[in-house]
Amino acid sequence: MKKLTKGIYQIGMFFMLTTLLGCHKNDDGPPFENISLNANQELKQFELGTLGDEEGITIKTQPSHYEISEIWSPHRGSRDIVYAYKPISGFVGKDYAELQIKSVVWGNGNEIEDTIIIKIIKLEISVEE
Repeated sequence: MKKLTKGIYQIGMFFMLTTLLGCHKNDDGPPFENISLNANQELKQFELGTLGDEEGITIKTQPSHYEISEIWSPHRGSRDIVYAYKPISGFVGKDYAELQIKSVVWGNGNEIEDTIIIKIIKLEISVEE
């Protein structure tokens, strides 16, 4: 009887530990990519790649010293993404922007149920004369 009780206890502990470890929340957040950009006083355009069908991109953190900071697609209907940046007149130094790529989760009947941040792009911009 002792062996049976000990075996049941071990099986119970195994399932409890695997459940607890399997439910561990990832506190690291979504993956991110650091990109260093060099700019001058002119408008610069930086190609960031292509988005998937269910993805969108937004500027989460605008640069502190911008005249132009925007995301656009070079071709109508294209999923290619370009980030355009122009500093305010006379600014020289470091600037920073953060972009988020999000994906939608569809619920029942063509309704968006949720959006998930799938990637963060951190742009470190060095502005020279």
